[in-house]
Amino acid sequence: TSVRLGGGGLHIGGASAGATLSLLAGQKALQDAIRVDSLLLDTLVLPIQQSQRVKDSSSSTSVFDSPSYRRNFYTRVPPVEWSNWIVEALTGCETKDKSSRCRQDIFGGNALSIEDWEQLADLPPVIMVTDKGCTFRDTALPFIQMYKNIAGEDKIRHVDAKASHSLHLLFDSDASEQIAKLWGGLI
Repeated sequence: TSVRLGGGGLHIGGASAGATLSLLAGQKALQDAIRVDSLLLDTLVLPIQQSQRVKDSSSSTSVFDSPSYRRNFYTRVPPVEWSNWIVEALTGCETKDKSSRCRQDIFGGNALSIEDWEQLADLPPVIMVTDKGCTFRDTALPFIQMYKNIAGEDKIRHVDAKASHSLHLLFDSDASEQIAKLWGGLI
């Protein structure tokens, strides 16, 4: 009772691949007219970072060539093998393949199409967490912009932690505290 969590409602959250699943589960619930009260997307992993409709000067057309990928890919945290596996699992492309076939658009598919998000009513508040040292940091930025465009500036909060993929939970207490306060305030 001292924590006083659970004011009711549906709050969906996850980290890494769990953040991607949380995003998809939230979207599906909204499509089925189920109210979602908040989404916590912690180090969301998406396969690509630029849409024709969401332009960002820091974006490129491939997850294999984003600034965060180039800056953070060859580190020990996360290991290169793990990063390769994630990219290949998300895109269906080997990391060495930089062909146009592997330059997919996250918003072009059914699950993340801008048009599908525009049709949803009563979009929930979103807390988006990225990590400055994460290979996949830049893949979340166009989603943040798209959500702001559709739902409004006040519906999304972005915490950019000073760690690698989800390691802010261990190494960035300020970011972890900020995330807990933001989501606790919604719950």
